[in-house]
Order: sequence, then C-alpha cells, then structure tokens
Amino acid sequence: MTSSGDGGVTWGANRPVSDAQSFWSANACGSANQGDYQGITSQGTTVHPCWSDARLGDPDVFVDGPDFRISGTCAPSAGISGGSDVVLDFQVDNPGNVEGSYAWEISDQTGWLTGAAPAISGGVILAAGGSQVVQATFEPSGDCFPALTDTVRFVARDLLIPGREVVCTTVLTCVATTAVPRASAAVLAFAPPRPNPATGDVRFGFSLPRAGRAGLVIYGAGGARVRTLVDGALAAGAHEVVWDGRDERGRRVAPGVYFAGLRTEAGEMRRTVTLVR
Repeated sequence: MTSSGDGGVTWGANRPVSDAQSFWSANACGSANQGDYQGITSQGTTVHPCWSDARLGDPDVFVDGPDFRISGTCAPSAGISGGSDVVLDFQVDNPGNVEGSYAWEISDQTGWLTGAAPAISGGVILAAGGSQVVQATFEPSGDCFPALTDTVRFVARDLLIPGREVVCTTVLTCVATTAVPRASAAVLAFAPPRPNPATGDVRFGFSLPRAGRAGLVIYGAGGARVRTLVDGALAAGAHEVVWDGRDERGRRVAPGVYFAGLRTEAGEMRRTVTLVR
C-alpha cells in the first residue's frame, strides 16, 4: 500500500498490509483465486484493506483498519521577559493505532529562537499513541528592541505520507526589563503613555536633562517605523507629544502592540503602547 497527502502529487514508499506471504496458484482452489478478494477503501484517516492469504491452510479473506494520524501542538502564546532565556514545549503526536515516522521543524520570524532539544528540526519513529516533545529556547533582547513580538511556527510532517503536515503558531510578546528612572529635570525620563491601552490619541511625556536634539518614533511590533513624532532640537525640561494613532501617510494603524523609541543626546528609552478599537 502507498499513500499521498497532497492529492496524488507525491507518493510514499510501499508498505505491507499483512505479514503473511502466500499465493494460491491455479489448482483445486483456482476457482476462488485470491485476486478476486483484493480491495481497499478508506474513511477519514482509517484505511480498510481487504486481501486473502494462506495463513490458515486455505484461502481465507482478511481485513484490517490501520488509522494513520498525526498531530502537532504548540506552546500557548505568552509574554516573556527581555534579556532572559525561556524554554517552551512543542510536541508531535501519533494518535493513530499503527507505528509512524514523523519529522518536525521550528522556526521564528524575529530571531529569538536560540536552540531546541533534541533539535530545531529532526525525525522520530513513534509507536501508536506515542509523542515527541521538542523544547525550544528563546531569548529576546533586554529592552525588546527592535521588535516586541515573535511568531513561532511549528511544523509536524508524516514521512510515510508525503505532503501531509500540520502547522501551528505561537506568538511571544517581549516584556522589557530595562529600568526607567523617575521623572526629574536632572535626568532623562520617559513617562508611561496615557492612556494605555488606547482607543484614540496617546500622550507621551518625557523630560530632557539638557537641551539638544531628540527623536521620538513609533514602531510596529515587528520593528518597522510607523510614525515620527519628534525629530529636532528641544529645550531641557518636560515635554509632551500626542500620537493620533495614524502612520506617516495619515492612515489609521491596525490595533495591536506598538512601541515608542525616545532617542536623545542623554540616552535612549522605550515604552510600549497597545491600540484597541
């Protein structure tokens, strides 16, 4: 028996459906030729082959019901602390009733993935009901720059049924651990955005210890520049800037997590803000 998971474009290797080897030639049993009793059908993931063999001394008909299944499970989406390692479990399962050969692969968009045990990609033979846990390690930067989120993709494949795979994703959100000093005329300070979450305008307050050039830029969760709010010379002291939730072209941005990057001659600081509609 051979199988395909992509509509017949590719096919797996032949597999026996019985361990009995026999052949009834044209003799006294020729009228009941075994070829008359060869058949196969399926229902969902269960295959029902039908055949005859001589295991009992005469040509009898046998059937079976192997269930070829695969399942992949991702770790729940979560927030993780910047600058520290976190280990998350992903899993490939064989919920069927026969042994199977499987492969897995983990990838991410932002580059927080630093390794996995037993491997980022690999293969395994699983007995019926068996599973393989893959522990992946992630490490975002301490200040969550240049991105606040990372989308992790886990793929589990059935090696005996080419084209058959299951995919799941996990979204990780970085929680910055960089300390922020209290507002003061003598130090650089960046107050939390107000309100947060926001449905409309967002106010950003900051204080400069001395006059100089400053920049305040809104970035998307993936690190792309969305809007420049400040770019020029400012006096020392407190300042407040309002973001109307629009990009450089005046279009309303999609709901989600954004971060504001304040860059000055005295240093850099960042704050996160969530927009909801």
